[in-house]
Amino acid sequence: MKYLILYSSKYGATKQIANWIKQRLELDKKEVFCLDVKDFKTSDEKYDVMILGTPLYSGKATQEFYDFLDNDFDKIDFDSLVIFAVAMQKKACFDEENQLKFLNDYEDIRKIAKIQEVLLGEMIFDKLSKDYQDKLMFFYEKIGLTKEQIEEKRAPRTLLSKKDVWDFAQKL
Repeated sequence: MKYLILYSSKYGATKQIANWIKQRLELDKKEVFCLDVKDFKTSDEKYDVMILGTPLYSGKATQEFYDFLDNDFDKIDFDSLVIFAVAMQKKACFDEENQLKFLNDYEDIRKIAKIQEVLLGEMIFDKLSKDYQDKLMFFYEKIGLTKEQIEEKRAPRTLLSKKDVWDFAQKL
């Protein structure tokens, strides 16, 4: 079987997860192509499974991911679609129908996705852009967190789990 993994990654966690998926699939002798959506060039290749991944920030995918959906998604020939998002929690990412919320404006894509999943990522405050750090600090202060609570939120947190990613990849 031939797999195409296309991902968008802002700070590296989604890229790491995409590569772990690739590693796991290759153990089963699958043919796997893995690249960033911004490096994708259309081709006449046909894929058995296309896997799309993006980080979520404030419930939204990266702009590069949305641009890919708008401009290049329909140029790829595939039989089955899998979508994963990377976030710090799962529950808030799904709607009442267990569909990924960030795809609300892409109903046609949501309908054909065989699997929609959220894989846990990491939050390294110092890796975030200055703009995003400022937005988080504003939010933390607005909801009334104490200085100690804010410092706790700023501490590096990782929920990345190769085991969880490999378990996910085995379902594909």
